[in-house]
Amino acid sequence: MILASFLAFLAIILFVGLYSKRFSKQTTDDYLIASGNIPVWQTVLSALASAYSGFMYIGLIGYTYTQGVSGIWLMVFWIFGEFCVFIYLPKKVSQVSQRRNLNSYNALLANYWGQNHTLVKKSAAIITLIFLSIYAAAQFNAAGKALQSTLLWSPIIGSVFTYFVVLAYSYVGGIRASIWTDNIQFVIMVVSIAILVWLSLDAIGGWSMFVDKLHNNPVAYTQWFPESMGSLFFIILFLLGWVGGGFGIAGQPHIVVRFMAMKKTRKYKQILFGYYALAVIFTGLCLLSALLAKVYFAGTLAADFDTETTLPTLATAVLPAMLVGLMLSAILSAIISTADSQILSCSAALGTDLLKPKATDKESLRQNKFSTALVATFALLIALYGGESVFTLVILAWSGLASAFMPLLVIQLMGHKPSQTLSITIMLSGLLAAIIWRMTGLNSLTYEAIIGIAVGFIVFYVVKILSPADKAKE
Repeated sequence: MILASFLAFLAIILFVGLYSKRFSKQTTDDYLIASGNIPVWQTVLSALASAYSGFMYIGLIGYTYTQGVSGIWLMVFWIFGEFCVFIYLPKKVSQVSQRRNLNSYNALLANYWGQNHTLVKKSAAIITLIFLSIYAAAQFNAAGKALQSTLLWSPIIGSVFTYFVVLAYSYVGGIRASIWTDNIQFVIMVVSIAILVWLSLDAIGGWSMFVDKLHNNPVAYTQWFPESMGSLFFIILFLLGWVGGGFGIAGQPHIVVRFMAMKKTRKYKQILFGYYALAVIFTGLCLLSALLAKVYFAGTLAADFDTETTLPTLATAVLPAMLVGLMLSAILSAIISTADSQILSCSAALGTDLLKPKATDKESLRQNKFSTALVATFALLIALYGGESVFTLVILAWSGLASAFMPLLVIQLMGHKPSQTLSITIMLSGLLAAIIWRMTGLNSLTYEAIIGIAVGFIVFYVVKILSPADKAKE
């Protein structure tokens, strides 16, 4: 029954993705940004589904299950950081991409002012390929874990199965297929997690019983901040790191490109309100499900239990078979909705920004479709042989992209016009700072994204002050 209901929900998603091909114009612009013709509400739901992915369902819930109440701060301050950037990002990105006729995130970085910085585009494309492939691999990894804990499939079979599903409609329908399926997937995600929280509370005995039993855990589990943080200074540093993670949304090609595909609109306040109202609701339900799982299982799970399978394990224990199928399809929806958009952003980087950028439209479309298959296969291989947790892979990929791209994009959104050399310096210095911070273990103090982002801005302003040539180009 679980398998039947899961496959039924999955068939609906696949049908919508493949059906979108009927609306394809068979051009590169249509494949990569749907000819800039996606309605506002579809854009909002798609951006949410892409941002709140397998990381949320697998990584974050596993993290909160282990860390306790303090895990809440990760998303509270992450969402706050996102909000600070989103106040102006959708409007400006949409307007500039339509005015300049841009069809990839890397083209946005390189041609924001019509300057055609070819080396910036190619450098950004290489960084995109590396880190978004790691990010997509995390999604395949998450799918393998989810299918293993519910259907008892081998993680390898689960990852390969998800790879073929994503490749099928991404190859055929491009970003339109990705956005249309994102919309259905996000609805399934919210409905299923709400049902799980409701039935889990009922199984435990209600809200009061849940709170009482939660306090049966060690004191550190219910503290608002990790014990290891110690002084106020380190608590602030810890929280600032997650704000930096939120800032990093401006550096995520697979999310920002949604706003490049959006129709012209003046409803930017509605975009902001809709995005964050749904983000808070969905995130709150996910965090609550992690704490409910801790109470429900109360030490009955094996010592070697993989905490990144917390959600599917709770669903299997609490829900009837048909709803387990719904929950599994929701988990896979979260994973697929992110993986497809990441793979398409990588295919744009490879097929449009690196391989024969002056190809005819027909050649370019063929290059992008080939790149989609190639990147998806590369991401699958990372998932099968990478060996890292979903949480670790996502945090690493997000910080790399955030550190490299967020400062440069925001600097241009603010009206500055950095030279090509300075633009590349900003990208590489931010990325290098984040990598060094992580490799030296300092990420235990604060998330490396905030360090990389800060270094990128510092480099820009130092060069602006010291170099008259760069100042003259403003």
